Amino acid sequence: MVWTTPAGFPVVHETREPKAQRIATSDRTLIVYQEDETRKIDSRKQANGIVAHLVHSQDAAHMMFTVNRLHAEGIRHFAMVHERIEF
Repeated sequence: MVWTTPAGFPVVHETREPKAQRIATSDRTLIVYQEDETRKIDSRKQANGIVAHLVHSQDAAHMMFTVNRLHAEGIRHFAMVHERIEF
């Protein structure tokens, strides 16, 4: 799924199964997950995440437009939170 936000930012929503790689050190073993574009898209995670990602990207665009407008009006100091909430 691909879309462009009102701010012109392209968004690619792909949720693929990560590639797990074990790395053994002297005192522990770590698992590192790598993105791999050749792996299959996880359709369940893709469907579950699309609405949140779409809304989040639209919200970010709105925040950017708001800050740009306030800056144009002479306001130079901002404090804001743009948080992604997962359920």
